[in-house]
Amino acid sequence: MRDVSATGVPCCRSPQATQRVAAIVSGGTQQIYVLMSDLRAASGTARSDLAQLFAPPARPGGSCMLVLAVLIVLLLMVPTELTLLLALLALTDPAAATAASGGASPLQLLLATVGGVLAIAFIGSIAVFGVRSRRAAVLRWEQQIARWHHTWYCHRCHAAFVADTQQAVAPEQLQRVLAS
Repeated sequence: MRDVSATGVPCCRSPQATQRVAAIVSGGTQQIYVLMSDLRAASGTARSDLAQLFAPPARPGGSCMLVLAVLIVLLLMVPTELTLLLALLALTDPAAATAASGGASPLQLLLATVGGVLAIAFIGSIAVFGVRSRRAAVLRWEQQIARWHHTWYCHRCHAAFVADTQQAVAPEQLQRVLAS
């Protein structure tokens, strides 16, 4: 991408009052440390209004679907684990296994085992789906960050624009432009 001084601002065509959005965010952001009334230290980040409007797109977070899938699998695995315990008990003491199973038929034991196998297949498919969707989200975010680094602000027109484009928008609309 070219420097904005070569192309000018889309709205006023003057490059003199422009500044990179990243510089505005950097200059308008500061870490603050405060001593509370109960003598505890607190810290945070303070941003100017313009720096808040121009904040970079947020990096995508983790997926809660994987956690949910693991919980479901753990619940579905309980019958399978009980079946395996009964099978081990049957190897050592067949009479005790029959008493412990409460007269469970081989069909019931088979269904419990199939349920466990299906649970494992389910978590595998959820994990694959989660990895794919996370990769796609990170790729979109990287493209947005690349555009954000080439975004400028004109203090004269009060408009934001991506270098090499003819589209100037109000600062409030910048996040929508970066997402497109």
